[in-house]
Amino acid sequence: MRSHVNVLILGTMLSGIGTAASGMTAAWGIDESERNGAEGRPSLSQMEALLGPMIEDDATDGSGGFLFLRAAGSNLTPRDSDTEFSYSGAGCIQRDSTAGTNWFTMDVQVPDGAVLDFLRVYYYDNDGSDVMSELWSFDAAGGTTLIAEADSTGTPGYGSAGSGFFSYPVSNLNESLVVVVSIPGGAGANLTACAVRLRYQMPQ
Repeated sequence: MRSHVNVLILGTMLSGIGTAASGMTAAWGIDESERNGAEGRPSLSQMEALLGPMIEDDATDGSGGFLFLRAAGSNLTPRDSDTEFSYSGAGCIQRDSTAGTNWFTMDVQVPDGAVLDFLRVYYYDNDGSDVMSELWSFDAAGGTTLIAEADSTGTPGYGSAGSGFFSYPVSNLNESLVVVVSIPGGAGANLTACAVRLRYQMPQ
């Protein structure tokens, strides 16, 4: 309920700033006709997709002391050299066939001692399959720890999904941190990974 109230408040503000709303839509690479309602304004569900990440708790920064590591999907590397993928625009990547594996990886580099507490994945989902993201720790001696997971919801269009809050202190001496993202093959431009974001704090 709080999320809907926040969205409606922001919607009222944006309705008087048409150029700002259009700019946001353009930044997502979405045709205006796909986002605008009958009166030229995004619907409630569309505004949640566009503004949700900005009003949810994990987006808090500034006085809260939170820091962020964010990377576009184009930074992800396939685990399997046989994986066929391509750049679909706006930082997003897609699978072009079912060849190879679903999994793509990206190293996580944050300061030693940082405390990670939230993982978010951004995607375009217009397919029955989901984009899945996971944060892992590897100790280089066979040990692995799944720290967090965030998956797309299947709601059509651009969106993001969060892991829920956790608390994980980083030890660069003893581990490597990796984000892995699964993009099922065969969906093409209907299912893309656009970005991942990690929130963390530095101990006082």
